[in-house]
Amino acid sequence: MPARESSQTAAGPVTQRPIHAMLVANAATHKFHHPPALQPRHRQVARKAIWWRHRHPGIPCTLAKLDVSRAFKWHDVRPSDAGDFGSALPGGAVGVEGRVKMIYGGMPFGWSGAPGEYMIFALAARSLHESYGPYHPEVNGPTRFSSEWLMDDSVAVEPLVGTRPWQAVDCMGHAIRTVWGDDALNPPKQVEEGTPGPTQIVWGLHMDMRAMTCRLPEPKALKPSQSYSMDPERSD
Repeated sequence: MPARESSQTAAGPVTQRPIHAMLVANAATHKFHHPPALQPRHRQVARKAIWWRHRHPGIPCTLAKLDVSRAFKWHDVRPSDAGDFGSALPGGAVGVEGRVKMIYGGMPFGWSGAPGEYMIFALAARSLHESYGPYHPEVNGPTRFSSEWLMDDSVAVEPLVGTRPWQAVDCMGHAIRTVWGDDALNPPKQVEEGTPGPTQIVWGLHMDMRAMTCRLPEPKALKPSQSYSMDPERSD
């Protein structure tokens, strides 16, 4: 492998998880040289809920999420380019003298081309999910499933009609396994977030299908007020 300039690396004191500064690799390319990575917004989720409310008046809507475990790590780096994604760590973190060279075989987070290259597969999973509809459409409705994908976080909005919400989640899991493999589903999060319900934390915001609201979760909303109240320079 030809000599490459490795990126700087920081490591957290608790988990020793490396954080790559992809300055060298990012200087060699631009995000416009890769597929677009346009991300959905919360308003798109809200529009789906409003659409279902009009289609099935009086029927509550549900939210469910599935997470792709390890996300970018499923995407291999071409061996001839792996040197551009190398990093160096102090060897003491792993009981070795000097510095330890790390070369990622999977696509690292922080590379400017990573979002677009990843979203090709996320959009493939979404297209597969949306190609399905529920069994027994006379009971569960004839409309095909629909979902929104923000990188590795997929969200489905479905009305509580028959078993439709659970079928939608099953199909979303099938799409994830088809694109990334059987180990791509995150079991703990699947249990926690993959059960259809009226409320859910969607991409950092709390969405409530009963009240039709979208707001900061309470812990995040309290942080600014707590920081403000602890400010020693406050005059009031």
